[in-house]
Amino acid sequence: MSKIMMQIVVVTLGIDRVVLDHIHRLIPPLDWIVKVNFLRGTMLANSRNAALRDLEYDWLLFIDDDVLVNQHVLDHLATKAPDSVWHYPYATSTASGTSIHLSCGSRKIIEDKPSYECLPRVSMPFEMPVEWCGMGCTAIPACVKGKLEMPFFDHIWIDGQQIYEDVRFCERCNASGIPIIAHWDPLWTRHLSRWLPEPFFLQGGS
Repeated sequence: MSKIMMQIVVVTLGIDRVVLDHIHRLIPPLDWIVKVNFLRGTMLANSRNAALRDLEYDWLLFIDDDVLVNQHVLDHLATKAPDSVWHYPYATSTASGTSIHLSCGSRKIIEDKPSYECLPRVSMPFEMPVEWCGMGCTAIPACVKGKLEMPFFDHIWIDGQQIYEDVRFCERCNASGIPIIAHWDPLWTRHLSRWLPEPFFLQGGS
């Protein structure tokens, strides 16, 4: 049986030591080869394009430098065929603390303009198809390279509003029939946002 090969790419604006140490404690599943490298830059689309363009492994797992990932993520991904994008949601919040939501959801149209609705925070695990997701903890199969044209990610603006590179990537996956599936478990990911109240963070778990 051939080994599954995964490349973990931490896209960073300045590596958070907590995240760096945490990633190196992850244990690859049996029959996996895992390589970790880091991409730095202010334009995330450029960093993500470079990683996916040069991918030679079965999976590319993007992890942002402000997201902690539990071992369960790799174990879960090891059971999946490399034909869908898998997103492991993390909770984010606004500076005022008035909005806590998950990093995935569905597309909706408001006044003929594209907008994206985030899923609300929930306590019970779920697995479901979504139309868009953030890239903070997202696994992309190598087959995407043959189905999407470069650039895979890019930054666009609509009426002066920046639509981030993850949205454009997901739109292209939707148009090409590449499923995006979110698997949420509150013990699997932790966002290091300073805006989230500390009691919200759920530690580790087995």
